[in-house]
Amino acid sequence: MPLCMNKLSAMAPRVLFFLSLSIILYFSNGQTWIKSGYWYSGSEFPVPDINSALFTHLMCAFAEINSSTYEVSISPSDQPYFSTFTSIVKKKNPSIKTLLSIWGAKANSSILSSMASQPSYRTSSIKSSIKNSSALWVSWPRPLVDFAKVRHRHDQYGHPP
Repeated sequence: MPLCMNKLSAMAPRVLFFLSLSIILYFSNGQTWIKSGYWYSGSEFPVPDINSALFTHLMCAFAEINSSTYEVSISPSDQPYFSTFTSIVKKKNPSIKTLLSIWGAKANSSILSSMASQPSYRTSSIKSSIKNSSALWVSWPRPLVDFAKVRHRHDQYGHPP
């Protein structure tokens, strides 16, 4: 492989990380900007290298939903990263909000659908997510009605957006 291609392939995880950090949300009240980004545990980009001063919100990706308990779970290989993510990014930006991200494509869609449709499953998911993070981000293309129920349950346990 030519040297220039070797350098490009070595830079790919960092480039991908920066591209995924380009999410900017604007709310219509004209007062609030949210600058958010994802950090994917499978990337080779170290958490301490994230310039969290550039963001208002960072998502740590990806957690899963246990198919029998409906609790949010983190794989053992990701646990060391997820457990220190918030404290590390808050060193550069104490006001940053961190979220634990569940990705619908990684999870079985029927598990997420069951979790969203049953009050007891939603409660289990929300209570377990509170143990792992201050907020939860579910990236799943489903009808908003299902997630309105999840949001309501999440708010009941004291974690507004």
